[in-house]
Amino acid sequence: MPKAVVCRELGPPSKLRVETVCAMPLAPGKVRVAVRAAGINFPDILMVAGQYQFKPELPFIPGMEAAGDVIEGFAMFIMSGSVLIGLVVFGVLLIVNFIVITKGAGRMAEVGARFALDGMPGKQLAIDSDMNAGAIDHAEAKARREREQAETTFFGSLDGASKFVKGDAVAGLLITLLNLV
Repeated sequence: MPKAVVCRELGPPSKLRVETVCAMPLAPGKVRVAVRAAGINFPDILMVAGQYQFKPELPFIPGMEAAGDVIEGFAMFIMSGSVLIGLVVFGVLLIVNFIVITKGAGRMAEVGARFALDGMPGKQLAIDSDMNAGAIDHAEAKARREREQAETTFFGSLDGASKFVKGDAVAGLLITLLNLV
């Protein structure tokens, strides 16, 4: 049974008592927290003394400061209390993550890197041709080559990053499976 600091009568903080309270049903959109530390601030003390502008009905539980672990909430909303439903939702999210996001991002990165690398010789020849024809000077040719190099490096890095994302997704799946066991 959960415990709470309860104010049953207005007065100094010494009137507050720690009592066992019954757990209330969880409302939609709310979470239940296993509180490890709590605090009562100055407005709470004023409320307990009856000197605050807002006067809650007695008895009430003062304090809005708490730290702890969320033990019930969104998962209960999604799972509706059923582990089977939770596993089905997890499976759907897993499939979307692997097939749509990871595979799609990987393919886009591969194609981008391939096009950047395939187009590089033609772009280099175009820069050389423009410089030989006198359309651009040596500094402009150097700047264009650096831009081409940066573009190729970007697409190559993007391809590497997509491989990392795929590995990260696999690691996340393995960690989740280990936590279920």
